[in-house]
Formats: sequence, C-alpha cells, structure tokens
Amino acid sequence: MSLPYSKYLNISHNALISKGVYDGSLDEDSLLHIDPLLLKNCTVPEFNGAYDSFIQYFHRFIDLVPFVKRHEDNDRAYRAIRKAFSFSELPNTGLGYSRVKTNGRGIGGALSLQLTETAIEIIGIGIKNPEVFALLPLFEDNIGADRISDMAIYILFDRFLQYTRRVSAELGIKVKEFNYKGESWQLPSYNRYPIVFIPMSLLTDLPHAVDYDDIGRVCNYNNRLRNQLGELIGLDWAEYHKMTKPQIKRALIENPSYFNQIIERYSHYKGIPYDFQSDRRFTYKTALLYEMVRDYPLDLLHFMTDESSESVYAVVDAIIKQVKQLIENNYMWKIFNRRGRTPDEIDWQYYFFSVADTYIKASGVDVDINRETNVGIGNVDFKFSCGANGKTIVEVKRSENKDLLHGYVTQLPSYMRAESASYGIYVIIQESDNNNDSIQAVLEKQKDLEESGVYAPSVIIIDARTKGTASKIK
Repeated sequence: MSLPYSKYLNISHNALISKGVYDGSLDEDSLLHIDPLLLKNCTVPEFNGAYDSFIQYFHRFIDLVPFVKRHEDNDRAYRAIRKAFSFSELPNTGLGYSRVKTNGRGIGGALSLQLTETAIEIIGIGIKNPEVFALLPLFEDNIGADRISDMAIYILFDRFLQYTRRVSAELGIKVKEFNYKGESWQLPSYNRYPIVFIPMSLLTDLPHAVDYDDIGRVCNYNNRLRNQLGELIGLDWAEYHKMTKPQIKRALIENPSYFNQIIERYSHYKGIPYDFQSDRRFTYKTALLYEMVRDYPLDLLHFMTDESSESVYAVVDAIIKQVKQLIENNYMWKIFNRRGRTPDEIDWQYYFFSVADTYIKASGVDVDINRETNVGIGNVDFKFSCGANGKTIVEVKRSENKDLLHGYVTQLPSYMRAESASYGIYVIIQESDNNNDSIQAVLEKQKDLEESGVYAPSVIIIDARTKGTASKIK
C-alpha cells in the first residue's frame, strides 16, 4: 500500500490539508496534475506572480531563435534552446501518470530535440507570444497535461521549496538540510530527496471526465481549443474531433492567424481546480485508511501466536469483526461512501481488502492477503495465508445476492478444498430488510452442519443498512 505524506511525516491528514497541502503519496502517483492556469489567481503567498514567471521562462526562446544558424548542438543558440527544454526528474511530488515509480520522467534526449525544433518553427512564423508554450499539449506529440505539470514544477521549483519550508516549520515537521542553487533549505526528506509540497489549489484532473454528465463542466481547455480551431478551419465536429496532434500543429503553422486567435482565447481561460470536497477520484483513500488504523487500532500480533492455520484464522476473524464495527458504527462511510451511489459487491470486496491490507501492514504480522485467486473453479474472493499450510478463505456477499445460500453451501467449501484451506469465513453484507429469509437460510444451514459434525464455515453478518431500520438478523 502506498504511503501518504501524513503517515510518513507523523502528522494528521487534517493538519496537512488544513494548510492547503496535498497529502500525496511517496510510493504511488496520482492522476492529479498542476494546471498552469490555476497559477493565475493563486492566493498562496509563495506563488504570487507565478503564472507570469512560468510564461516568461519561454520568452528566452523568442530572443534566441533569430540567432540559430544550424540545427545542431555546436550552434550556441540552438544548444541554449535545447538546454532550456531539458527538465530533470523531480522525485517526491506525488503527481503524474506513472504507475511504476514516482520520480517523474523528465524531458530530455529526443523529446528536447523535438520541442526545440517546434519552438524554432513556431517563432519562425512570427508567433512572439510565449504563452503559446502553455498550449503544447494541444498540438505536440508526447506532451500532455502531466508534462506541462512537470515543467511548471521545474520552472517554479524554488517557489515550491519556499512553500514546503514554510509549511514544514508551521507544522513542526522534521526536516534535514538540502542545497539547491547554492542555497541551504530545511525540508522534509524521503529516500535522500526532499519531499515537495504541492498546494491543493493548483491541482486539477480535467483531462479525465468522470462520466457523461461531467463532460460539459470539466471539458479541458485542449478540447475547447480544438473546437475553436475546427470552427476557424470550417470543419464539422466529426472532422476536427478526429484530428491528430500533428494535423493540428500543421494547421496552426500554416495559418499563423489561427495560432494567434487560439492563444488569445486561451489567455482568457480560467483553470478549474480539483474538487477535494467530493474527491471523486478517491485521492485521500489511503491517508484516511491510515487515520482509521490510528484512531481504531487493532493489535493483530496478539492473535498471531505462530504460523498455524488457527493463528491465521484468528487474525482474519479479528479483522472482519473490526470491519464490522467500523461499518456498523458508520466510520467507514467517511472513507468509502463518497460518490452518491450504493456500493455493489465488488465495492464491498474492495473495501474489505483495503481495510484488511492496511491493518496487516500496520501490525506487521506475517500474513499474506490475495484477492480473486483463480483456483480453476472460479475466483476466490480472498485468501489469507502464512506459508503453505496456514490458509483461510473469505467470501464476501451482499444479502441481495440471489446465490447467497449457494455461495455458503457449495462455493466456499469448493474454494477451501481447492486451496487446501482449513478455515473459511462467509461475510454477508446486509443492506436492507428484503433478504432476511435468505440470510436466515444460511444461518440454519450453518447450524445443520455443526449438529451433523461436518465443518461449518463461520458466518459474519455486517449491518450496512441505513440507520433507523428494523433490527438485524441475530
């Protein structure tokens, strides 16, 4: 599981976000990124005038292009442009699209050459407004919102360091000394690099509409500019919608007046920040899970006396009963029920996995949890194990599942045999009073098995109904 800043820095999630700091992850990127447009009206003192600084960085290209004689590195002007388009990797920002590492990708090599040639071509046709370089994701291959975000952090890095230093001092966060551009900085650190705080107000996820109803509200400015260009060229929606970036670039290069109109339109746009209140991307799930573990601790080492099947079962049983308490006392809704819809069975399985995995990692017990393991007869919901022998199988079903009894009588025992598991636990999520008979049938079958001397997997019923409904099945 990824490690949020708040957990690693030993401060509360609320303390960090109350300062307006994005509680990012040290081990996993998010899909959020910095939109330069949000720099325009940023009220964070370290970012006063930051948009102008970002745009003026590119002004040097306008000054250098007239002096380019040869498109090769031994030409001083050409080399200077290429160097200015080379951005180093910046670790520990918690942003970007990488699913492998959080160091960022940087810009260099062939991409810096590509951007150098683009700058020369654009300025060569008379485009002298440096704001054009904020539009690179519109027409330049291999440049998207994440690259522009990386550029913004690199160009304004001293501002981010000032911000990080101030917030760290205000929150009493442990820091160490770093040197940047000949200046000493007291900053939090991780893996020998500084942790860089990002203001929440600068973040967006606009390139990714969540659903159809969102498209009109969050349609990013690249799409809006595409529409504008299509109107200028005289294309219908289907035609300009299919235009590739090279085609867009060629249309703009061949019609400098279009370029200027697109830049003018962009200059009046305002960025739309990510709505952390609704947090539709579930950005803070991990941080909230760690807060839950802190507020509702569970010492699993107490149950893990050895590596036997009995110990593994005791650990799993304790976790499920903790999940039951968290759901029935309504705490878990703070984490999971945030999107205005009723959870389906996959949601419940995901919730259970997230909580179980967090408690296991926080306790340090030597228990592995595997989700949806294929055993040839279907997918096991969860397998908990310690070594080859200590295995417990868990199935999670909503009370509305029409195969509720079949899952207990046939499915769970089959999975246990396939995995050579000694124990099984059947978790029923009761969401309404409509299926009391089905739940009762499972409980009666469990009782019949026990009375006949056959192993009867445990049944744990979790009341997830809206508060105030009738009493639950006992």
